[in-house]
Amino acid sequence: MPASDVRSRSVPVLLDRERRLRYDFNALAALEERFGNLDSAFEALGQKGTVKGLRALLWAGLIHEDPALTEEQVGAMVTLADLPRIMQAVNEAFKEAMPVVDPPKPPPGTEAGK
Repeated sequence: MPASDVRSRSVPVLLDRERRLRYDFNALAALEERFGNLDSAFEALGQKGTVKGLRALLWAGLIHEDPALTEEQVGAMVTLADLPRIMQAVNEAFKEAMPVVDPPKPPPGTEAGK
């Protein structure tokens, strides 16, 4: 798939009902607003793994289908027992959001380009 073929794909996740996670630019912007910048957002999630950070990450992936959804409402949909399953869906949704970039073509006249 060429890098120009970027689509927002969503991943199903069962919460209060089946919902779809999508990490498009709006979701990333929401995380920036919440944490100040994306580096801080991913730092809060990766190194500290805070419950607030995880809730915010899940919320950001859901607001494409329900912009009025609050972080508190999302938190009420999750139990600690749900976390492994939900984090697997979040990881899959992030993978789907990343474009697959074609490898660079070798310059003409090189061994690989002949």
